[in-house]
Amino acid sequence: MRFRLKLQVDHNFGSILPLNYQLEVSRLIYDILTEDSYNFKKWLNYNDIPYKNHSPFFNFSNIIVVDRKIYGDRMLILSDTIELTISFLYNCCTEEFVYYAFENLIFKLGDSASKIRLKVVGIEKLFSPKFSNKMQFIARSPIVLRSYGNSRYVNFLSPVDTDYNELFAKNLIDKYQKYTDYPLEDHNIYTSIELLTEPKSKLLGINGQQRELVKGYLYRFTIEAPKELLEVGYKIGFGDKNHLGFGFCDILYATDKKLTPILDMNGEVASPLKKASAQLD
Repeated sequence: MRFRLKLQVDHNFGSILPLNYQLEVSRLIYDILTEDSYNFKKWLNYNDIPYKNHSPFFNFSNIIVVDRKIYGDRMLILSDTIELTISFLYNCCTEEFVYYAFENLIFKLGDSASKIRLKVVGIEKLFSPKFSNKMQFIARSPIVLRSYGNSRYVNFLSPVDTDYNELFAKNLIDKYQKYTDYPLEDHNIYTSIELLTEPKSKLLGINGQQRELVKGYLYRFTIEAPKELLEVGYKIGFGDKNHLGFGFCDILYATDKKLTPILDMNGEVASPLKKASAQLD
């Protein structure tokens, strides 16, 4: 379930925002949603989410600014209004929860160097798409996929790496298993991912007590997988670090084409999920 927030900029207060605002936006959304602990706990209860479950339950888009100028690591906002879309995995009472938390809200966003003051002047519930087993997506924010391998240092994978598809699919399965109580049947787990555009890398610095560099990729892709997995990816994000706004994708195309396994020369199922599917046994 997605909601587009229309935010009015108070230019008398300030108009400059850091370009790498992911951490600040993530913390802001979480603080707003949890400020009224009674309503937050009630929403968690409606969706059967344990109160002490620290798993991220939302994803968000880039901030849409029509008119702006870039100065170093800062963005000068010239538009009077900007937009932000927030996506939730859980649907029960979410609309009421979001309107209660955000309607007419005034808040500040930014870091210690520059902040802006915003007022929520519009909330739009977006159309809920129909999910199918084959869909095309466009990454609106970088898709991040991490691997540690045999090292303690993180490696950010590129979509052209040989094990990218398998880890991409395993990430979806892990999310589905984590967020739902409905196991997938093994024979339905046939997945393929096809790049439609050349991946464009983005290196972002996440501000905090210790600055963290995160590398992700923007691209369009076709994916065949059980529609339950694709719904989770659409709602909570593809790849890693979704609570920081990474992996936010829009749908380009969908079809209800029936999935069939593709066999290799040895009669084995040729699928990136071949190894990952064993987790669902």
